Amino acid sequence: MSQGEPRQPGSAAMAAMIFAAVTALSLDLLVRDLAAGVNLYVAGLLLFGVVLLLRAARLVSLPRSSLRLLGVATLCLGSFAWRDSEALNLLAVLGCLVVGGLAAYRAQGGRLAPAGFLDYLVALVRAGAGTAVGVLPLVHHEVAWRDLATDSSRNRLVSVGRGLVLALPPVMIFSALFASADPVFKNLYQGLFHVDMDVALSHAAVLGVGAWVGGGYARELFLVKRDRPLPVLTGRFGFTEIRIVLSAVVFVFLLFAAIQLNVLFGGTAFVEAHTNLTYADYARQGFFDLVAVAALVLPLLLLADWASQRNANQDREFRALAAVLLSLLGVVLVAALQRMRLYQLSFGLTEQRVYTMAFMVWLALVLAWLGATVLRGRRERFIPGAALLGLVVIAALHFLNPDRLIAGVNLKRAVRGLRFDVPYVTGLSDDAAPEIVRLLPAIPPEARCQVSHRLLRTAGRDAGHDWRSWNLSRARARDLVAENIGQLRTWSAECDTRLPKGR
Repeated sequence: MSQGEPRQPGSAAMAAMIFAAVTALSLDLLVRDLAAGVNLYVAGLLLFGVVLLLRAARLVSLPRSSLRLLGVATLCLGSFAWRDSEALNLLAVLGCLVVGGLAAYRAQGGRLAPAGFLDYLVALVRAGAGTAVGVLPLVHHEVAWRDLATDSSRNRLVSVGRGLVLALPPVMIFSALFASADPVFKNLYQGLFHVDMDVALSHAAVLGVGAWVGGGYARELFLVKRDRPLPVLTGRFGFTEIRIVLSAVVFVFLLFAAIQLNVLFGGTAFVEAHTNLTYADYARQGFFDLVAVAALVLPLLLLADWASQRNANQDREFRALAAVLLSLLGVVLVAALQRMRLYQLSFGLTEQRVYTMAFMVWLALVLAWLGATVLRGRRERFIPGAALLGLVVIAALHFLNPDRLIAGVNLKRAVRGLRFDVPYVTGLSDDAAPEIVRLLPAIPPEARCQVSHRLLRTAGRDAGHDWRSWNLSRARARDLVAENIGQLRTWSAECDTRLPKGR
């Protein structure tokens, strides 16, 4: 028997049931009615440990690449124990779902690299659909229920069940009578048999959802095998049509690049002569439109590469047109960065602007990767690399800590007497608390009192209440408030002294 090979055909189905049970219990014990924190990471570690144990016991067969991907998915859940930002945690969940789906795809016999976009898309759709409905075939016909016990043990279980059902009425009657006769027995009786239906339904719902999702995903991971590869779709157009499309797009990009050069050298005079806007207003407009332009170039080039049937000379021409388009796209990205800089100088930073910039960084890296793969005849290596770059950017954002960056930039604006949006900064997650506390003494008193009041009310609000909801950023924020409690209360009180009487 080779290493990792299941002991018997039905063992994988039972392993899926074990995984479903552990998923249900971990969600109920660690996550139910609690804020997201270290509990999600612990649940992920627990499930990953169960998979390792099932494989070590040879109940299931999994390739090492699937185990590595499951390990990465577990690390993604570590975001909830580290950062408090909802945006960062949402990106981490997205990464966890994608990597988890690819782990199932690899376990089913699929290839991760080289692989095309269609392979990845179908893999993720199948994993999602299998997780949603896979528990039904698992329970209905894949688990050999009759093999779980001998005939004598099944008869014994049936007898025990009948006895419990028959015993219930007399036990309830005699217990009710004794409770009526004796107050001490009544208290014991009520404590034993009183059931809070809301809590019971909450437990039942979490257990049911956990078992359903866990069973469906485990079936995708342990049982399903894809023997037939996906069909290879070939292009439907000749190169003439693709040449016209790319040439037209290159012309539009050349026109835009020429205008940007005129704006660069002509400055305010050129802009005001051709628009009704000041130079600052002109530069601030259109940032998100330029981001959309950059994002659309990627699917356009991929579609053009897939759709066209080319000979060797036409292939060289296609690569030349694509290279020119990518070069002109660099002008678009520079223009977008310049407009973002003026955005930041005029209005400060926001989450939308930071995450859009992160998307642009990922897009620039992906477009460079496209040039290194698709334009060199290695299209099947593009999607795996682009997915990996996405995970790298998400990890980099966690280390960068966007909320702390946003708070620092906006508070420094307040120090210089520029426009400062107090509600926005105080509404950031606890990831921003260290930077807020560091710069708080330097900002104007009017803003300082409001920020201090907000910190006292919200910082570290979920830290320390329950270890399952613990989060590093919230714990740090709570500690910072505790260390500076006296000064924060003094600054917060300044707000009350400035309010008019009777309000």
